[in-house]
Amino acid sequence: MQGVFEVRKNEQCDYDIECNIISKYAQNKIPEEQEKLYIYVEQFTSIIKSLNMTNKGIKNEYFNKVISIAQSGLTGPNAQPILAMKSLDSLKEEIVINEGGRIKNSYMIYLGIVALAIILIGTVLVWIFNRYKFYLFNKYIFVFQGSMIGAWISFGARKVELKFEELSIIENDRLNPIIRLIFIGISSVVVLLFINSEIITFSVGGFKSENICNSIESQVLIGVIAGLLEYKVSIGIFNKASNIIDL
Repeated sequence: MQGVFEVRKNEQCDYDIECNIISKYAQNKIPEEQEKLYIYVEQFTSIIKSLNMTNKGIKNEYFNKVISIAQSGLTGPNAQPILAMKSLDSLKEEIVINEGGRIKNSYMIYLGIVALAIILIGTVLVWIFNRYKFYLFNKYIFVFQGSMIGAWISFGARKVELKFEELSIIENDRLNPIIRLIFIGISSVVVLLFINSEIITFSVGGFKSENICNSIESQVLIGVIAGLLEYKVSIGIFNKASNIIDL
């Protein structure tokens, strides 16, 4: 099959391929197989470009393979678009195997660093509040800090199986890790407010919810639990608030 494209790297943009139609070979229309391959190549390069947690050397290696495959299926007198599609499928599987675990580990390290930074900021705030005797706010900070630990453990315990199209999207909601942690932290503080107001009460063994305000360990533990449960907590808060308004 005659290839109707000229394929080369776009020097003006990283990880972008220029696929120019050669008019003398495409006078009627572009062959369907080559059209499908062209679309596939465009989608493939977009995913490679979005791999923010993969180093540039590895991304260049993947990108060069895509260029080579695209050229074999779209250019020259013996273009093989169907074979090129199969080659891209194989490359896709290779990338998922190589990058899936690496991306999860990198994300977990980044999430841990952000969580640790927030915990340290909270520690500084507690020190400031203690110095000026604003003890009332400490329990909320302890809960917030505990939720950072819970959120980090929650992600580590989760079984994340990424598809090729999801390699740049670790979380389905696409929240930035910093925003995610702040959201979880605020949710945990709201839970403590509900407990303090006795909107939520519970008793586990010899432990009662009214004792939380007198124990730093309990405050941190409530935060850890809120972080582990993540969105179940926010949904529970919403449902509880709805019930209050209905009353």
